[in-house]
Parts: sequence; structure tokens; C-alpha cells
Amino acid sequence: MIFKNNTYKKLVIGSILINTILISQTAYANDENDILGNDTKIVDSELKNDAEKEDTNSDENLEKDSKTDLEEKEDTLKKMEKVSSEPQEEGTDEENLEQKYKENIKAWANSFAGNSYYDKDDEKMANLNEKMDTNVENTLKLVAENNENNFWTDIESYNQSKFITQSYRKIESLAKQYANPGSKYYKNENVKKVIMDALEWEYNKNYNENSYIGKGNWWDYEIGTPRAINNTLSLIYDDLDQKTINKYTKPINHFVPDPYRFRVTTGNPFNAKGGNLIDMGRVRIIAGFLQNDSEMVDGTIKALKQIYEIRDENMGSIEEGDNDGYYVDGSYVDHTNVAYNGAYGNVMLDGFSQLLPALTNNTSFDTNEVDKIHDIIDKSFLPFLHRTQMMDMVRGRSISREKLQPHNAGAEVIRSIMRIADASDEARKTKYNSFIKDVTTDNDYFDFSSNLNNFRDIFLYNKIKDQELEPIKKENKIHIFNNMDKLVYNNADKDYALGFSMHSSRIKNFEYMNGENSKGWYTSDGVVYLYNQDLSHYSDNYWATVDHSALPSITEIKETRDSSTSKKNDNTERLLKSSFVGATKLDEKNASLAMDFNNWNDDIRLKKSWFILGNRIVFLGSDIANPNSKKVYTSIENRKLKEADQYKVYVNDKVLEKQKTTEDVISKVFLESKNGTNENIGYYFLNNKNLIVEKEHRQASWSEVNKDGSKDKKENDFIKINQDHKDNTGYAYVMVPATSKNEFDRAPMDDIKILANTDKVQAVYDQKNNIWGISLFKDEKFKINDDLSLDKKGLYTIKKDSNKYVISYFDPSKTHTGDDLIVVKDGKTIKKPSHAKDYYIYELEHKKVDSKDNNDNKPGLDIIDDNKRLPDTGKTEEGSKEDKPETEKTEENITDVKPEGKKIEHNKIYEKPDGKRTEDKKADENTEANKDQKSKSDENYGSIKIDDIILDHKPARNTKANESPKTGVSSSIGYIGLLGASVLALFKKKEK
Repeated sequence: MIFKNNTYKKLVIGSILINTILISQTAYANDENDILGNDTKIVDSELKNDAEKEDTNSDENLEKDSKTDLEEKEDTLKKMEKVSSEPQEEGTDEENLEQKYKENIKAWANSFAGNSYYDKDDEKMANLNEKMDTNVENTLKLVAENNENNFWTDIESYNQSKFITQSYRKIESLAKQYANPGSKYYKNENVKKVIMDALEWEYNKNYNENSYIGKGNWWDYEIGTPRAINNTLSLIYDDLDQKTINKYTKPINHFVPDPYRFRVTTGNPFNAKGGNLIDMGRVRIIAGFLQNDSEMVDGTIKALKQIYEIRDENMGSIEEGDNDGYYVDGSYVDHTNVAYNGAYGNVMLDGFSQLLPALTNNTSFDTNEVDKIHDIIDKSFLPFLHRTQMMDMVRGRSISREKLQPHNAGAEVIRSIMRIADASDEARKTKYNSFIKDVTTDNDYFDFSSNLNNFRDIFLYNKIKDQELEPIKKENKIHIFNNMDKLVYNNADKDYALGFSMHSSRIKNFEYMNGENSKGWYTSDGVVYLYNQDLSHYSDNYWATVDHSALPSITEIKETRDSSTSKKNDNTERLLKSSFVGATKLDEKNASLAMDFNNWNDDIRLKKSWFILGNRIVFLGSDIANPNSKKVYTSIENRKLKEADQYKVYVNDKVLEKQKTTEDVISKVFLESKNGTNENIGYYFLNNKNLIVEKEHRQASWSEVNKDGSKDKKENDFIKINQDHKDNTGYAYVMVPATSKNEFDRAPMDDIKILANTDKVQAVYDQKNNIWGISLFKDEKFKINDDLSLDKKGLYTIKKDSNKYVISYFDPSKTHTGDDLIVVKDGKTIKKPSHAKDYYIYELEHKKVDSKDNNDNKPGLDIIDDNKRLPDTGKTEEGSKEDKPETEKTEENITDVKPEGKKIEHNKIYEKPDGKRTEDKKADENTEANKDQKSKSDENYGSIKIDDIILDHKPARNTKANESPKTGVSSSIGYIGLLGASVLALFKKKEK
């Protein structure tokens, strides 16, 4: 091709260069977006890559994988990027890298020990330093004179792997003070000698590259012991040569060769995930730093991306595969089907917060990942914190650990948030620091600072306390976690919180493992936890002393259970038969929950519902199916007393003087606290027979619920309310927390009507506020009033407000995903939008008598007719068909919400009666003409409004219709087409 005109030549060449760059950038951008999006990554429910899936085995759960699964994983391992199996020796081309990672090692040591932050004038730091010095003194006394068989006199045998970990932790405790300038043992030669002798002894005897796990616990070999080795070597790094470092880290490469799997050396591996994955990640990354192994570091950082992934699909049943991970509603599931935000979730957050300072420089870690952790903190942790305590319903078997009672568990989370806040942008930092200052300083029960065990954490907390921060604005909030069958209601008006703990065909009733939580049988059978200003209630040995068969709101049979902590398994761990378990909310003070319940051995079945109506909570239980005539009861209250005289108990307005009631009929009970209105609790009983109120003194030990618990007897007093179901009739009562006795006595309860309490439907009506709560368990018609009837099963919370109805709906069984839901007068129906997930809200307005669309001129509810008008437009079907191109309907074409709350309008796709799709691009809606047209249309037709905020929002993902492959092919074709058109135009112009 010859160009006689230089102008044309320059234009064409320039066009070629620009389009070539665009093509390259598109391909690169697609690669980058495939790895890391700007927003939280959504894990597709159909991921097949074993490296991104997680096995159900975790912690000490040692179930075996099948041979087929193992072969698949071996194949996956071959496809993984090469990771270092041998430490790099001195003399290689790693001098620059060594200097680079030296700073990372120092950052790591400063993160977990914080020696550079030590201030001798700070009382907390000085006390901690003195405590650690004393520990060093005591540890040095344990060194055996003749260490042929043991190095420490208090460890006589290494027949259990836990003793190997304990030994290395002793070495680490010596290294902390050896490296601490504030310690009297700083650079002490004798301490250094003991450290080096102990490292050599353990290497030769117990932990080297020729060792094997055998009957030991994999956790000690792959997390516990290597973590202590890394910490020790990081602390004394300046005193070591590379050869020594490589020698003592070589066993780590042997036992932890794969950043995606545990137990590789046993031939029986399982996928790493959650808290265990971050623990393994720390082990491999720090070992990589120490060995100057960039492949090991970068490969592990890549593997750690799994912990930030948030699943947008609904929780499946155990048969459908691996469910572990974080969900878009804030649920965190571990061990396949256990709600574990407050235990394994804690481990993940703590591990990430410690590792973060060592990752932010000189590694392949993308600091944008921290934004994903922010989302997890906001959705999966903050809702479960009441002051400094973590709610027990998401702590699994860790509730049985004496040293990890709720405030200690909460302190772990708050400590992690504090560290992450320090590395966050100013807005996030201010938000989290304000929260931390609020919950830790407005607390007369628990000293948060006493749970800070390194100098950096104390330094960070001191900064927060000294800051002038705006107080956190407290708001009413209902948090629904349908993927793990939990709900939290924070009532800011009255300063209390409620936790509702259920289980289903997706989530297990409880977990027993390793002799822990031997009495956890009923903790998810519909338990309701009340958190108020008595911050000691679930602490001070609650789980050691409480009657585990009498947790509030459970319905069970009277029986003796096996509570032994020596049993290998508890075969009463169960999934529920029914999937009909969940909740839906109307707003932040009104919600409906339900549970189609059967007990662990299916002896009894009943329907259970809870309706949150502002400051009143209605509890309904249907008549009980009890074919074997078991003795059945419902536990209504089991309140621990922090003082024997904490409560004055009124039964039918009379003070309970005896230990137990004798009344045949009890209409109301009021617990009046001497500590103020917030701790008061009132109950109204609508089924008022066979109720028992009693005071109980209990004595027990932690060893009764945990094999490693102390045998010391603990004592507590309780107030219990139970109801016996002698004739298998159900229950109905109303709970009113945080109210004065005068308010309780004056408040009329007859404005709450029980409309139904059967095995088909449970329904209540709040006459004062025009609110209905309904659990419809079967597809049968239920009439609300002359305007509305229901005929599809699900949970409904409905409010009539002036001339409109606001309706919240959720079907826990997922039976109705797109069917007509609500039958309106004159036979009209409402249909669920195809893109809505979980619960959602409608608004229906009364149609005007003179409406053009109201041909019969009768009052009723105005429903959009899809044959005449498309939602959200004023155009007819014909007009839209003529003006708008057809496009494929995808889940991406909905309204998304960015983290900062700004809406992004994607193309909205609507389905026409003939089954075709049409697109509303909204390109012209900003014009005044369109605004006027839309206003007139709304006036004529009424509307159905979907509350976008509670729809399942997610970033738009690639679909077959709009994806740009990694190669950039589809985008490239577009650019090439543009280029061709440009050249053609130039030649045509030249011809002219």
C-alpha cells in the first residue's frame, strides 16, 4: 500500500498504533480483572478448580479423602505454579532479595512481638514485660541437666505431637525477651545458648525433614510447631547465618509443601480453608522470607486470596458439596455446616491482621485486598459483637473453653479490627477506631487492654483511647443470616440485642469434637439469646453451670443425654429434615422468623415462629406431633444471676417468695432488676397453663463440657421458666425486654392478635401498628383481609401504611423462585422478580376510582398490567417493542450498590408476555419530558416497588452475552473493525 499523502499516512499508522495498544491493554485488563476485581470477589457456585475449593476437614478433624479425590488433587498440584521445596543456599543470586526480605522479617517480628514499641513508662507494657521476664526465668529452670530423652523437665515424653509444639513455644518465649531491649534478658548469652541448644535438640529428635506425622496430630506438624520456629528465627534473625536458618526451616518445606492442602506427606491430604488456610499461609510466607524464596512467598500469597472470597449463592445442603466460606449475607460456615464466625472466623481475621504489616511492602500482595476484609468485618463480625463480647451462637464448640468465654473471644476480633484499621484509609480507620473506643471504654465489666499480649497492640490501643473521636451513632438494625440460620436484632432505642439461633437441612444443630462441647445438643434448636447491660450474663462460667437442656425458647423431650467428654463422636449431631428455616424483615424493627422443627431423633415435630414487633417479640409453637407420647416441654427463660438478689420476680403481679411457683394459671411474669430498667424482662402468656417459674442454684465444672477443662466446681444461680405440654398443645407468649414494671403493667397486650397457630400457618397481627407477621408452611390460601390473601408458602411481614401495603417475603425452602406470591382482590397476583435473591419488599397502593386503568371503578389494590405497561416506565409494550432492542436477560442487568452506597444503574431487563426480553436503557429519562411522562404514568397506574437495598447486590460478572475473554479477542475484533472502517474512509476520501 503506497501513501502519496503524508497526512493520510500518519492518520492510518497512528490509528494502527492506538488500536494495537488498546487491544493489548484490554487483554491485560481482562487478565487482571479475572484475578482481582475492584470490588469483593464473588465465587461462582460452579467453580470446579480444586485449588479454589475447600475440603470439609479442618483443624483436628481427620476424615479421609477418597482415592479418586486424592488422584484429582495430585493432578491439580501438577498444574499449580512451582513452589520451592528446598531452601536456597548462600552464594546464589539472592543478595538483593535477602536484603529486601530482611525488612519483611523485621516487620513480622514487630507485628507479633512489637519490641520496637516498648515504653517502660507505660504501665501496661511494663507489667507485660515483667510477666514475660518471669516466664523466661521459670522456663530456664526447666532445662534438663541430662537431655538425652527430654530437653525440658516438664515434658517427659513426646508420644503426643502437642508436646513438640509446646517445646518450640518455650523456645519462642525465650527469643521474645532475648530480642526485647526492655527485658533484663536482652542479648543474654545464656538465653541465646539455651535457644540454640533447644533448636538443635528438637531438630535432631523430633522435627526434621525425615520425620513423619504417624499417629500425631497434623496441626502440630504443619501449623503449631512451624509457626513457633518461624517466630523464633525472626526474632533472633540478626544473630543467625543463612545456613542455620535454612537448616531449621527445611522441615517446614517437608511438612507444608503445598499452599492449598494439608497432610500432603501422609498421602491423605485435604484442602486448606478459612482459619487454617491463613495459619498455613503465615507459616509458608514467613518461612519463604527466611529462606529468601520468592516463589514460595508469591505462591502462598496467591493461595491466600481464597480467604477473601465471598459466595453469592445460597447455602446448599451437605449433599451438594462444600459450603465453607463467607457468604454475601455475612454468614460464615466452616466444617461443612457449622456457623463459625466467632471461632474459625476469628482465627482467619487474627491471622490476616498479624500478617498484614509484613505483606504491604516488597511482595506481590495487592493492598486492595484489604477492602475485601473491610466488607467481611462489616457484615460478618460487627453484627455479632455486643460491647466486647462475641455472640455464642456463632462460636461453635469453643463455647466450652474456660479461657475463651464470650468477652475473650470478642477481644480477639476487636484486636484484629484494630490492627487492620491501622493499615486502612482514614475514613475506615476513623470508623473502626470509634467503634473500638465506644465498646471498650463504655464497659464496666471487661478490661479489653488486659487481653493485649504484645507491645504493638498496647501502643495501637493507647492511640485510640487518646484520640478525639465522634461517638458511634447507634441505630436499630436487624441482621439476617439465612445461609447459616441466624438473626441478630440490635435495638438501639432500648440498648439490647437478641440473637436467634436455628438450624436446618443446611446447618447442623451443634458440633462435638476432640472432647469439646459435650452438652451442646440444643444450642441451635431455636435458642434466643438476650444481651443487655448485664455484661456478665454469658460469662462467669455460664456454659459450665447452665442447664443445657433448658436454654431459652427450645422445645424438647425430657430425657437423659450422653454428656461424656471421652466419647469419640456424638451421633446426635444432626441436620434438620426441613429446609423451611429462615427470616425476612420489613424494616429494622419488624421481622418474621420460622423453623419447621423436629428434635434430634424425630420423636417430636412442631412449627416454631418468632415475630419481632418493635420492642415486643411474639413466640409461637404449634401443637406438637408426639407419636411416642414423650414428655415434652418448652424452656422460656433461664437467666443467670450475677448476684443472688439481682431480680425480684413477679408472678401474676405477686412477688415470688418461694423457690418455685404453685399457680395453676400464669398470665404474666416480670423480672425486675435492682440494676435498672435495661435488665428487666417481662413475659405475657397467651397459653397460660402448666407453667413453672423457679429459682435454681447450680454447681458444675468446665471438665463436664470439655475434656481439657478444669475440674474446679463453679457455682451460679438461675431463674427458670418452663412450660409442660401435657396434652401436646403448643405455646404462645410475648417477651418485652428492657421495660419498666409500670410500662409493662400498663401496656395493653390485647392489641397483639394471634390469627393462627397451627402446623400450616402461624400468624399475628399488631393492631396498633397495622403489622402482620405470617409463617405459611404450606401452599394453602390464608386471607389477610378483603384486600390481600396469600397462597404460597413462605415468611411474610406486612404493614398497612395509609393507602398502601408494604410486604416483605422470603421462602426458606426455595420452592417459589418466580411464581405468583400474593393473591390480591379480584384475582390479581404479584410475581417475584427473577433477579431477587433471599427476602425482598413490595409496595402496593390502593388504585384510584377514576384511574384510566380501573375499568370497573371499584376500590382495591393497583397492580401493573404487564400487557399494557412495563415496570418503571410510562411506555406501553408496543412502544417499547418498537423503540428498544431485544437483549439477553442476565443477572447482571440489575441495580448494583457500591460499598460507598452510590447506585449504579445497569440496563434493566423486563420479560414481556410473549416470553421475549426487552431492554430499558434509561438513556432519555433525564429529560424533563420523560420525567413528566413518568410522573403521569405513576399517577395513573400505581406501582409495585422493589426495595433495591435488600436485594442480592453483586458486581456485574461476565456472561456469554457480554464477556471479554482473557485473550481480548472479542474486544480486539471490535477495534480491528474500527481500524478497517478508518482505512476505508481514508481511501474513499482520497478517491473523491
